[in-house]
Amino acid sequence: MRGMKGYLHVISATEHPSILNSACNPHIIPVNQEGIVDFLELEKILSELEGNKVIISVMMANNETGVIQPVKEIAKIAHKFGAICHTDAAQSVGKIKVNMEDLGVDLLTLSAHKFGGIAGSGVLIFDKKLVIEPTIIGGGQERGLRGGTENIVAIAGLSAALQNIPDLLSKMNEVEKLRDQLECELLSLVSDIKIFGRNSERLPNTSFIYMPRVKNDLQLMHFDLNNIAVSNGSACSSGKVGPSHVLLAMGATKEQAECSIRISIGPEVKPRDIEKIVDCWYSIYKKNALVNAKTTFTIPLKS
Repeated sequence: MRGMKGYLHVISATEHPSILNSACNPHIIPVNQEGIVDFLELEKILSELEGNKVIISVMMANNETGVIQPVKEIAKIAHKFGAICHTDAAQSVGKIKVNMEDLGVDLLTLSAHKFGGIAGSGVLIFDKKLVIEPTIIGGGQERGLRGGTENIVAIAGLSAALQNIPDLLSKMNEVEKLRDQLECELLSLVSDIKIFGRNSERLPNTSFIYMPRVKNDLQLMHFDLNNIAVSNGSACSSGKVGPSHVLLAMGATKEQAECSIRISIGPEVKPRDIEKIVDCWYSIYKKNALVNAKTTFTIPLKS
């Protein structure tokens, strides 16, 4: 984003912090309650900016909710108005098929640690006609795009991990079944929970779940005591203060955003692990929701 000199920035309201913090005075595309960008607002923004150099950045899949954006359609709209389009595919590679040519985007980024590589390496694929200036100056490494001695071990690991993508993708159907099992069991136990983006196409492994009246930091503590690793949003924003900007952009209330956790499931997870997560989640709910409720209500017993 910062290497594209002279471009105006247009990004979605639910972007990863790496884009939010790189964009300069960006025009924000709102999303609907299911986390999908508003096409009419995007066209309105681009119409107002027509005649300027514009770069649009919309992530392929959200790292908190798993919601998959219609990037192919977004790229078509971008090109209709003469803009260029970038997608952050870091969360998608290894979980769903990613084909840059089919998407029609001009730039795509991915990160090795999301599909089994070593943290510290990533890939930028872009149209050679674009001029990108380095933001890290050094000895001309990476064809002059990023200074600094290359992390050869991480790059080799990334290359090896890419070869394993077909195997990862073959396991995602089972992962999705376990994710759906988790969500269905929780919905059957507590009717007023909310699973964000549930009506959108999502990554097969991700659930962002609202537990009524129980703050997410309390949930995290109890899950941790039961040796279950969950998060209250983006792992890249651990330690941040405040509710998820993704949920707020989707129309969640502040209370909902402060009482939601993300559960990510990997290929190594088994059905018994899902039962453990459900039991732990429900135990936390029963112990804390009644205490925090303003009115009395009945909690069903789990069979």
